[in-house]
Amino acid sequence: MACHPVTPMGEADLGQHLARQGLDLTVRITTPELADPDRVAARLAQGPALIDTMSAADQACIRAALGRVPGRKLLIGASSVAEILGGARAAGTPAKVGPRDGGTLVFAGSRSSVTA
Repeated sequence: MACHPVTPMGEADLGQHLARQGLDLTVRITTPELADPDRVAARLAQGPALIDTMSAADQACIRAALGRVPGRKLLIGASSVAEILGGARAAGTPAKVGPRDGGTLVFAGSRSSVTA
């Protein structure tokens, strides 16, 4: 990420990196918290959150937590976001992260010339 053509990353802490770009993430959900979907849901309800995933189990916890938080959600991230949303469908479980009366809009893209 240090050589990313649009937003080079000179800081390993993603929260600090995003703050420098103007995104205020008041909630940081840590890896140990990802063992409890109810705790993650409660933390998500506090405001914009930064979550890092390291495993399919982490993603499953986030998927379950998102289903417990009412209202619309905006998810921004790497391929893990698509895996969280798509993983529920792949496992045969209906995704509950979108609006209750509609579908889920997913936009994936990159401004990097490498992935253009």
